[in-house]
Amino acid sequence: MPMSKELENVHHQLSAVQSEAKQLSSGSFTEEQLRHLQNKLHHIDEQYKEGCVMAGNQSQNSDPYEVDGQAEIAEELEKVHQDIYGMLNQLEK
Repeated sequence: MPMSKELENVHHQLSAVQSEAKQLSSGSFTEEQLRHLQNKLHHIDEQYKEGCVMAGNQSQNSDPYEVDGQAEIAEELEKVHQDIYGMLNQLEK
């Protein structure tokens, strides 16, 4: 699926965090490691929001909710948030 240039960087960073979370979840991990992933994910969330807004503003006729790749990134973000949430729950047990 095509993706706007603004969101390509977000996608690459998100893929890296997703890989790091997967690697951590296969072994033991600390709260500090998860906090580090959460911080990265928060930064990606901000970039995603900025990328969608900027891409939507480039054309006055375009719908800001129809930015190429936006749905894909939103799904990936949700999955990584859920993965990290599950890891946090493991730590609490």
